[in-house]
Amino acid sequence: DREDAGRRATRHLIEMGHRKIGLLCDSVTRIKTSMRKLAGYRLALKEGGIRYDAKLMENVTETGFQGGYQSFQRLARKCPGVTALFCLNDATALGAITAAADMGRRCPEDISVIGFGDSPEASYWRPSLTTFSLSCDAIATKAIELLIDLRKKPGRARQTILIPEELIVRKSTGPAR
Repeated sequence: DREDAGRRATRHLIEMGHRKIGLLCDSVTRIKTSMRKLAGYRLALKEGGIRYDAKLMENVTETGFQGGYQSFQRLARKCPGVTALFCLNDATALGAITAAADMGRRCPEDISVIGFGDSPEASYWRPSLTTFSLSCDAIATKAIELLIDLRKKPGRARQTILIPEELIVRKSTGPAR
């Protein structure tokens, strides 16, 4: 459930006192997942009484570490007051943390960052990355349950099932200054 992840990530940052929360996403090649995360981000801002500012969303034109690095540089030039960030994936988040450090900004003291995917690097990076764990086992289990149910009831109507990801809070998020 990408929308729920965007909402919970943003709400986590709001609860830590952040008001200028950036979003690094890919609205060109990953439009479906990025737009769901954006919807959750916007909902959490609204619930937190914070006006949505389109300037705080930066499109990642190159995915991965390099994309996060370059996207954060663009976002920081455009919105120097940004204090927190929710990223498309963990590699993008790690690139953003590195770009922030190269710009003299410490994580989480000056910028809090949340990734997505719980990559192996996420827990070893310094600071360790707050991220969402993809529910691969839960997805596989539910898919098998649905296939078995479909065999038992062949005319069953199609349905969408959203499985929430687990927010893993580590050291890359902290209170706003």
